Amino acid sequence: MTRLISVALLGGVLALAQRQFTWEALSLPLPDVKTIGIDLVGPDCRSIIGVRVDAAAPPAVSITDVIVEPVTSRRPFDRFQSTSKPSEDRISVLDDTVRVVCSAEPGASERIFVSAIQPIRVAVRKNDIPQVSVAVEHGVVIRDGVAEGTTPEGMHQLILEGVSPHLFSVSLTGTSVSLTDVRTHLQAFAIPKSSAPAATTGIIQLTIDATGHVSGAIARALDEAALETIRSWVFQPFVADGQAGPVRALVQFLVMEDGSVATSLDANARVYEGRMRKAF
Repeated sequence: MTRLISVALLGGVLALAQRQFTWEALSLPLPDVKTIGIDLVGPDCRSIIGVRVDAAAPPAVSITDVIVEPVTSRRPFDRFQSTSKPSEDRISVLDDTVRVVCSAEPGASERIFVSAIQPIRVAVRKNDIPQVSVAVEHGVVIRDGVAEGTTPEGMHQLILEGVSPHLFSVSLTGTSVSLTDVRTHLQAFAIPKSSAPAATTGIIQLTIDATGHVSGAIARALDEAALETIRSWVFQPFVADGQAGPVRALVQFLVMEDGSVATSLDANARVYEGRMRKAF
């Protein structure tokens, strides 16, 4: 099964995430067309564009500005700061083209969610330079011109995924879940300790069994003591078609000077009260 979580469960999880933080988006209707162009305008225009084909929803585009604090040598994770509704003079829809003037604020990126009622081709241009053109049967997420074949649930997911590691260099076999899903399912967590040199970064490849316990953890540069702590993590079981099953996931880590291992699952990296807080 390529999509792990059932629609009902995923909807419930993401609805919980929506209650834990709020945002405002500018929403505009779209014509029912077979091709849509998204023109991004601005000197430093970053974007995450999600497209979902859903016959039950009217064609529309929603846009919000997301401000993140950039990564540093000590913190290889984006940190969510705020969202804001763009002004109407920055957005226009003409025939089959959406034009977005990107925010000039430091650390800003655009989140654009498109709902279409039929399969559609999406062509993204940045300052008149073509970035990507992709046919969408069900869904796609396009991060700064790189398309990934996945169906976004809505704007809330695009905001959350904007501070998740986006790792094209590592692939997982079997059923895999996103960092967003792993974070929202986390139930028991302890910070690992490692004897590895400071400032070591890497990726933990997790295997989580049907009960939500970690049955496997692979991470270069982490010693057995750190891996043992990682294997103590517990997650809410992941369910598809009414049945829990094993999954795989990727989690970034950074070994601090004192040997503690900061990860993108640390307790205060989760979503609380209107903002995403991270310890990095």
